[in-house]
Amino acid sequence: MKRLFFIAAMLLTVVVMAQAQNLNGFFDKYADDERFAYTKIGKEMQTLTLEITASNKALAEAIEKEILEVLKKDNFELEVASRDKAERSYIYTRPDAVKGPKETVIINKDKSEINILWTTGKDKKVMFKMGDMPDVLDLSQLQSQD
Repeated sequence: MKRLFFIAAMLLTVVVMAQAQNLNGFFDKYADDERFAYTKIGKEMQTLTLEITASNKALAEAIEKEILEVLKKDNFELEVASRDKAERSYIYTRPDAVKGPKETVIINKDKSEINILWTTGKDKKVMFKMGDMPDVLDLSQLQSQD
């Protein structure tokens, strides 16, 4: 029984790692591409930004289609979809698998650029590292100063 449990746990780990490789592969593919601005913050956050011009409009559409296919393949769930005139924003999440990190992908696209942000972490603080910033006050501290 222990052996079966161990094998099942290993298979789940491999599946989770293979899914993360798809997003890693997407970001790795464009990280060194001069047409994109790329930022990586530790192991927990990556962004890709493409300024949309007349000459690369087809590329922007292909990138959006590609990331949506990766997210679908990796079992991400659409949490928020927003449209305001020509701007579109999407937030996708993948629930933690076997208590692994929660992943969030935010896609913003308007007439001038497309921006894709990918975060991984166990809680909301990962996105902005708020817990690591000593000068940021807690809202309760602000209210007590009034």
